[in-house]
Amino acid sequence: MSHFDPSRLQKQPDLFQRFEVIDAGISIASTRLPDTAELIVFERQGQRRALLLQEMAYHHLAQGTLADQPYIVSFCGVCHSGVGLTPVVEGQRYHFQVGGLYNGVAILTDDETGTYWDHITGQAVYGPLEGTQLDAWSLEMTTVAAARRQEPELRILRSHQRPIFRRVMRFGQWTFGQTGYLPKLFTQTMAAEDPRLPRMTMGLGVVVDGIARFYPHVGIEQQVTDEWNGQTLQVSLNPIDRVPRAAWTDGTRPLQYFLRWYGFALTFPQCSIYGLEQKPVI
Repeated sequence: MSHFDPSRLQKQPDLFQRFEVIDAGISIASTRLPDTAELIVFERQGQRRALLLQEMAYHHLAQGTLADQPYIVSFCGVCHSGVGLTPVVEGQRYHFQVGGLYNGVAILTDDETGTYWDHITGQAVYGPLEGTQLDAWSLEMTTVAAARRQEPELRILRSHQRPIFRRVMRFGQWTFGQTGYLPKLFTQTMAAEDPRLPRMTMGLGVVVDGIARFYPHVGIEQQVTDEWNGQTLQVSLNPIDRVPRAAWTDGTRPLQYFLRWYGFALTFPQCSIYGLEQKPVI
């Protein structure tokens, strides 16, 4: 992970409205959401829930309890990075908010100590708890169409955010994704970018024992097979939602993120790129 530079931290406490999850949601089969609507799915102790991506693009953070375990689902709409975090440090539950921007990505801060936490890794990077690591776990990205077909009893948690906010966030995501343009508010917080790929390239970032590798979405086609220190990793596309997922041959899944290149490369500057011979930029 890159060295934290406080001079690039853009502090904006409670930048977005928090989403405190207080109900069990409703089954995806009973909703009237369009098939193309995107979902963020997470799991705790075998129990699975979904969040509407367009609501999370506004909130950035959902907090609740599932299977008696406290959780955070964190999502940054511009770089499309999302991760699940267990907000517990030495047995104490912490409460989080979006505290600003760093490296063009949302950064979190906790209410209890004011420490800043990397939204992608779950590591405390600045403040009293610096160096502390939250348990981080993968999310799944999918669509309503895929969920209705493959998991119709999946329950979706809604914040019922006003439609105007969803439309604004959707427009922003589309604009940045299509043009590659990021406003100065974002770029002034960023370190020097890795030029090996265009900044807004989508792909699957995989992290295993501190080693990071990026699989560009366009290069996956149906499935690629990759060797990691004697283990075989298979990266494949779901035929319905076209989202890439990585799994070992025994079915277990490493930590992974479906996100844009700039967010992954600035978080893991030594990462490799599947299919490219170039050495990582240092």
